[in-house]
This record gives sequence, C-alpha cells and structure tokens, in this order.
Amino acid sequence: MNVATVGYGLLLAASTAAAAASAATATRYRDRPGGRWFVAVAVCVTVWAATETVSVVADGRGVLLAAQRASYVAISVVPVLWVALATAYTGWGPTVTRRRLAALLVVPAATLVVSLTNGSHELLWTVHGVTTAGGVAGLDVDLGPWFWVHAGYSYLLVAAGSAVFLRWAARANAAYRVQTWSVVTALALPLVANATHVAGVSPAGVDVTPVFFAATCVFLLSGLYRYRLLDVTPVARDRVVEEIHEAVLVVDERDRVVDANPAAVEAITGPDPLGEALGDVFAPAAADRVAALREGETTITDDRGDETRHYRLRVSDLSDGPTGGRVVIVHDVTAAERRRERLAEETAALSRRTAELERQNQRLDRFASIVSHDLRNPLNVAAGWTGILAEGDVDDRAVRRIAEAHDRMDDLIDDTLTLVRQGGVPEVEPVSLAALATEAARSVDADVDLVVDTERTVFADRDRALRALENLVRNSVDHGADGDRVTVTVGDLPAADGCERPDAHDGCDLPEAHDGECPDADPDRGDDPPGADAAAGFYVGDDGAGFPASDRETLFEYGRSSGGGTGLGLAIVADVAEAHGWTVRATDADDGGARVEFRGVGTVDPE
Repeated sequence: MNVATVGYGLLLAASTAAAAASAATATRYRDRPGGRWFVAVAVCVTVWAATETVSVVADGRGVLLAAQRASYVAISVVPVLWVALATAYTGWGPTVTRRRLAALLVVPAATLVVSLTNGSHELLWTVHGVTTAGGVAGLDVDLGPWFWVHAGYSYLLVAAGSAVFLRWAARANAAYRVQTWSVVTALALPLVANATHVAGVSPAGVDVTPVFFAATCVFLLSGLYRYRLLDVTPVARDRVVEEIHEAVLVVDERDRVVDANPAAVEAITGPDPLGEALGDVFAPAAADRVAALREGETTITDDRGDETRHYRLRVSDLSDGPTGGRVVIVHDVTAAERRRERLAEETAALSRRTAELERQNQRLDRFASIVSHDLRNPLNVAAGWTGILAEGDVDDRAVRRIAEAHDRMDDLIDDTLTLVRQGGVPEVEPVSLAALATEAARSVDADVDLVVDTERTVFADRDRALRALENLVRNSVDHGADGDRVTVTVGDLPAADGCERPDAHDGCDLPEAHDGECPDADPDRGDDPPGADAAAGFYVGDDGAGFPASDRETLFEYGRSSGGGTGLGLAIVADVAEAHGWTVRATDADDGGARVEFRGVGTVDPE
C-alpha cells in the first residue's frame, strides 16, 4: 500500500469520523425544526464515507464492487434528505410529508435496485477491471444510462434544496450572518467536488465528494452548535412580514433578538432591536420579566426615552423543548394606558366633586335646621314681647328683649349665609397672614388688642380665610374675661424645630418632639396645597377663659356653643380648614386662654 493510498484512506476515515460525530451531536437537537433531517443527512454521509474508506483499503475487484453498491444506499438518499432539511429549516416551500417523501424516494429506490442487479443489465455501470488513479486503486467503469438518470435527479434535488437555502440566505439580515455563510459554504463544497469528479477533472482522479460532504456536516454543526443555527430558525420570516401585521420580535435562548418585522422597529423606542439583547431593547427590569416568561402575556413600562411607553407582550415558545427561541408580539398600549390614567384622574375628581356635593347637601340640611329651629326661637321670643307691647304694657325690658332677639337672628342669618356660600374648591393665592389678621380684628369692631407674631405669606382663599379669622376673633371677644379687653395673638407654628407645646398635645404633626402619635392625613381632602408642610402652620390664641376641657371634642361641630352664640362660628372655621387641606385643633394658649392651631398650611418661601 503506497503513501497516496494511505493518505487518502486516512482522509476518508477522518471524514467518516467527522460525519459520525456530527450525527451523534445533532441528535440532541432532533426535536427542533430540521433537526431530524440533519441527523439523517449526517448518517448517510457517514455510510458513504465509510464505504469509500473500505474501497480504498480493500484488495480485489469483488470487494470494490460490493463497497460501491453499498455506497449507493447513501448516495441516492442524501439529495432527498437535503430537500427535506432545507424546507423544514427555512419554513419555505411544501412540507415533506410521508406521502411526498415516498414519492421523492422512488428514483433512489430504483437506483438501489439497479445497483444490486447491475451485473445482469449494466444500466448503471460497466466494469472493465481494476485501475489505479493517483496511486489509489479503484474500479475501471463506463457509466450506463441509469447513472445519468440518477445523477440528473440527484442534482435536481440538491439544486432545489440549495435554492431554498440560498433564497433564505439572500433574505437574511445581519443578526444571523454567521449562520447564513455557514449554510452557503456547506452547500458549495460537495457540489463543486462532485461536479469535478463526474467531469473527470478531480485532483488525482479520485472522488472526494464524501470528504466534502463530511465537511458540509461540520460546517452545519458549527452553525448548529456554536451559533445556534437550528435553535431559533427564522421560521416564518415571510409569515411574520406578510401575515402578521403586529410588532413581532423573535428571540433566541440567550434573549437576543434575531428577527424583527418593520412594525416592531417602528413601535419600539430606541435603536433598531435587531441583533440586540432584550435588556437593550427594553428597560432592564422589563427585560427580566420577559426573559422569565416562556408562554403567556405581561405588561411592561419603558421610561428610558423622552416619554414613558407601555407595552403588552404576548410570548410564545417556538419549540417543544425546554430551551429554544420565542416569538414576542408587542402591542404599544401607551395610548390606552394614558386613557386609563385620565379615567382614574377623572374618577378621582368626580369622587371629590361628589364628596363636595354631599358636604353642600349637609350644609343645606344644616341651613334648613337653623331656619326651622334656631331662628324660630328668637323669632318666638320677639313675637311674645311684641304681644306684651301691643297690650300697652310698655317697659324697657320688653324692648331690650326684642332687640336681643333681632340681634340673635341677624347673627344666625350672617353665619348661615357664610355656611351656604363657602362650598366648592378654594381659589388660593399668596396672602399676608399679618394683613389678614389685622383686617379680621378691625372688622369685628370690638374691644380687642391684636398681637401679630408672624411675617409669613400663606397660600389661601383670601375671603374664606378672612371669615375664619373673623370668627376666631369674635369667639375670643364673646367668650373672653368679663369686663376686660381681650388680647388676640396670631403667630407661627414652626416647620421643623419640634412641637412648641408637647405638654398640651395628645397628637401632633411632629411625633419626634413628644411621645404622642400624629393623626393621619385626611385621604379625601385631595392634593396638598402649594408649599404645604405637615408640620408648618399658624395659630390664633387669646388670653381669655380658654376652652372648657369637656367641650374640646365637640367644639367644631355645628350648633355647639358654650356661651349663647350661634354654634356656627367654629364649625365654619373647621370647614375653611378642611377645604384648604389644613388640620385644625383646639388647645390652651400659653397664658391659659384659648388657642386654635392650623397645620399643613402652604407658605411662600421668603426670598
């Protein structure tokens, strides 16, 4: 055995081993699209290369003839399997069903029969003996007519399968360029080798087709094993573009986008998603949610651009295995999400409006109660004393009681009108607290000394805030020490220095200043006013008798009065505070008088 024979034999043996290894490795992908057909191709190439190896190392015409007949078992079948692999992998063209496979195998089956019976008719070849080409022994044959039928049919099938692959390769994009060139190279090698052998111009005069077919298996395996050629097939690329009119992404098992239709490129903000990782296509947190989802739907938010976008994703697994690619159908639901947010805002506004209407109804109910009950009492008093006057019994006591009844009715009417008119959302504006307090004290027209210990400008509805301060000043005058001038002080409550009077509080907006717990904010009062600080505010105090301890829980209720007043003054104050989003509470002043505190008040920052 010469060096050429040994070298060629080793080359064929290596090709046999490479094809066998490709077939064995590809079995783990047999359930993927095209996987089973690839295994079948690699097995046939293994048989082909093995028979060629035997023919090289064998001695004698009989062994060479048997090896050649055996090789036709693989040679005649490979073109059929190649077509099946191409259509299954690319998803283009008719599916190779069992019936179609049987039809495609008619000529290969006939070729196998002809090769086994060739000795009686020599339709496939005519053997003249054993010859040597390039130092390698082989049969000296003339090719018969059936060989050209077999060759033409085989070339036709290989060309058809190659055309399917090349069509896919021509439409492929940068995301799987490596896979594309692996397939193109794998196609070219055996075609060139077989064409040179049939034409009689192959190097050293030997048939190297099985060697190059083994190399084809290696190239395909490289794409399969390293670049995931069969993991995520671009199945239905045409279907995505032509039949699915939604934004669609195809991702592989490493969550890399390997395909995207134009709708996806247009719908998704940021760079072209093709070839990008999901973490670069969507926000990382959103990408993690998609990566964890094999099947189903999820909604994600992407706030990386100029505006926040919302997407609803429907994920479908491309394969039956635990790994593999997925199809992600993307719906941009930003407009729907914004409508939902607007609806939520409108619903909240409607709820606030409903609450306001309910408060107005309550005020009207109170108004009816005042008209029917509270006004009737002084009216009855005035009517009774008027009757006495009508009888001619005139005295100063009757006139005084009538005048007091009229004054009482006047106060009730004023407070009732204030109660009814102060509905709705306050129109806040910057207001000087000192100027407001000065005007309130002047409007009361009573003996009162005003001390202003504040320079703050607050956000408030001026008319309502003025009415609240007027009521507080009038309350101090009405309930002050008998015969003495009342001193009313308006001052600041600190925003961050701690509670001023922890001994007097059973709850405060600054819990760190004392042991009490702060009351929760009212959830129905709406948004905080501009510049609002839960701890900031102001107080109105006096040096009078103070609030009776037993009345503090009911001071701000309608109709509650400890000194013959209308019972509406402090209730109006509470309404004004609630409308502004302030909290209000009654406590003791430093010198024992009454003090009313307001917190959560919006203030203007001094420049």
